[in-house]
Amino acid sequence: MTGLQERLAEFMLQPYAFPTAAMALFLLELILTLVAPNFRRLFLPRYGRRHRIMGAVYIAVLIVGLTDIAARVSSGSDDGKSAGSGAGGAWLHAPGFPMDRPGRVAFDVLLGVAGTTLTLTAAYDFKHAHEEDRVRNKASGPLDPDQTVTFEEMLEHAFYQALNLCQVAFLHLVARVDESDRALGRRHMSLRSLAPRLALLSAVTVPWVFRGAFPTNRFSDNYDGKKGRDPWGVTSVLYRMKKYQYVFYKHFMLHGLNVGVAIDGFDGLRKPRETPPGLSLVHATPFRLYWLGLNAAYVMEFFLQTLVKRGYLTQGRMLRMNQFLMCVSTASALAVLRRVSVPGSIVSLAVNFTKGSGECGGAALAAAAAAA
Repeated sequence: MTGLQERLAEFMLQPYAFPTAAMALFLLELILTLVAPNFRRLFLPRYGRRHRIMGAVYIAVLIVGLTDIAARVSSGSDDGKSAGSGAGGAWLHAPGFPMDRPGRVAFDVLLGVAGTTLTLTAAYDFKHAHEEDRVRNKASGPLDPDQTVTFEEMLEHAFYQALNLCQVAFLHLVARVDESDRALGRRHMSLRSLAPRLALLSAVTVPWVFRGAFPTNRFSDNYDGKKGRDPWGVTSVLYRMKKYQYVFYKHFMLHGLNVGVAIDGFDGLRKPRETPPGLSLVHATPFRLYWLGLNAAYVMEFFLQTLVKRGYLTQGRMLRMNQFLMCVSTASALAVLRRVSVPGSIVSLAVNFTKGSGECGGAALAAAAAAA
């Protein structure tokens, strides 16, 4: 084998190499076959200039994030430092990679701000043509070739993008509390340690108070036979999968993960740490992969649908790329599940379906269940 083949073979033996490679394949296909050939038509016209610029920026941010993850994986160490294997990371030397902790904090903030800004510029740059009274959609959603993403859908999407930013900020702040606890030698829950964790958990849940100010689009409208939809067509099945994925995300990967990190967040509690000592979840490679995949999935379902509408991408290929990205992000989430509070997630889910205390009340009950 050539030197490059040997290095790639060694890279693929490292933990988390396969989901990293899968994400790289997705971005390579996107950039080489869709973005680069159509760059002038996608990003240079004056109409919607702010959104077009943010689109280019967002793709660049995704590339930076993936480069950082690949550098961490190639080093063979979860914290991005050399594990002593020698050749593992030699093929991926680049200034600034892997990022240090301040770099990861800055990157996560940039990713969240870029995603929210990208969505808001799409909403307001194209508002006139995408308002619901001007669009004749059978339902909502970006998977049908004849669907147009509405202004209201973009605003709803912006709420969840902002929620991503709030969650990652919460995880970084809890990581600081973890570090403080370890520095002070704390290994068991105390009021002094619990208080800031609960304060941060309350703060990250507060945005749900404003959920009613944003439009709501029901997944079930996309496979409702009464609205002229084929309940078991390909896109209808995908919408069903997206609904269940959303329910899982909301109650396990959002509320459940927040509660798990806040309540079981440092050494000495009931749940053993799955990451190396001194390494908080938000800095671990499995989470970095999950977070990049989640944020990419949020944006790509709308971007790919736009490419279908413009004739740059076929419907079948768009569905295949969405399914592939969905699988990558879901596979990455499995490793993060170790830090999710299962009792908290179940309580959150139960409160949601019983229409009980709302999101904030559900999160409070989930925290109580996790601490019990």
